[in-house]
Amino acid sequence: MLVLTRAQKGSGDLTVSTVKATGETLGLVATATPDEVDYALVRAREAHAYLRGIPAPRRGEVMRQIRIALANKLDDLGALISLEMGKVLAGAFSCLANRKASELRAFDARDSYLLDIPRS
Repeated sequence: MLVLTRAQKGSGDLTVSTVKATGETLGLVATATPDEVDYALVRAREAHAYLRGIPAPRRGEVMRQIRIALANKLDDLGALISLEMGKVLAGAFSCLANRKASELRAFDARDSYLLDIPRS
């Protein structure tokens, strides 16, 4: 089984994440070097091959569990989006509801079988 850990992080330049409204520093993020990006892409391809071997209903269940885990963190995600993008909190939650979060919610139910399709 392929596992990425929190210990795996970029060793490139540091990028400062700031609050748009105040300029306050939220934190520093280490970017990835080109070699680290290449490594991550290799690992992603390995993970894709591994996932293709898991039956679609099980993949769907994993996606459902991911959706639930994200739903449990919506308050934190919304607050972070609000700070980083300078949006009011309601706008940040709208961003979550209308974009990638809704795509992920739908994926577990209808698209998990797509991982069976060979890609070149």
